Amino acid sequence: QPKPQPSLTPPAPKPQAAPPPPVAPPPAAPPASADPAAADIEAIRERWDDILKSVERANAGTAAYLRMARPLMVKGSNLLLEFSPAHQFHMTTLLGKPQQKQLVQETILRICGCNLTISGQVGTESEPPPPPPEPAEPGDSGQMSLF
Repeated sequence: QPKPQPSLTPPAPKPQAAPPPPVAPPPAAPPASADPAAADIEAIRERWDDILKSVERANAGTAAYLRMARPLMVKGSNLLLEFSPAHQFHMTTLLGKPQQKQLVQETILRICGCNLTISGQVGTESEPPPPPPEPAEPGDSGQMSLF
């Protein structure tokens, strides 16, 4: 009788315990800005429209004054708003009424998480950028009929 030939295939590997699942790296922290105030002003600028809308829901008059400003910078715990020379009245009215000023500060805190006091300065720009035009009604040519 012929002798059985040894198999040329290697023996099957012995079952091993499954390797542990890879450990997920900790979530990356947002890049730390060299100037923490810069992060605050960017957050405020990004959410400025939301701030304006929220203030408007609470007090349309305050929102009208605030629309004439733009967030310029954060220094310490102060947000400096810039108004054009043509809107100095809006600045003095907004900042001169404690209830209006408080409404704006509380809205910024609620929306952006920044506990800031607001102040203003008159800038050199003649006008802030105009708001985008309202969308026209379908079929509205934008002209008004006089008759």
